[in-house]
Amino acid sequence: MVSQRVTIMNPTGLHARPAANLVKVAKQFQAEITLKAGGQQFMAKDIFSLMNANVPCGTEVLISCDGDDEKEALKTIVQGIEDGLGE
Repeated sequence: MVSQRVTIMNPTGLHARPAANLVKVAKQFQAEITLKAGGQQFMAKDIFSLMNANVPCGTEVLISCDGDDEKEALKTIVQGIEDGLGE
């Protein structure tokens, strides 16, 4: 398992469009991918889980990946978040 902290920088936080983009990226990998924020854990491949996360701009999240392609998954997810998830 690998993990890394990253800050959500989208001005509107992790709302519908960025959450959908994150799910799309996460589903490319076999690894289990989770986000932890505000003491709760959310599944990165589940749009409903991410929508319930209600993560505002400036929130630090912990991304964890566990599986055969975990390192590539973590690198890609972190890069996507740092790039604004299509926003």
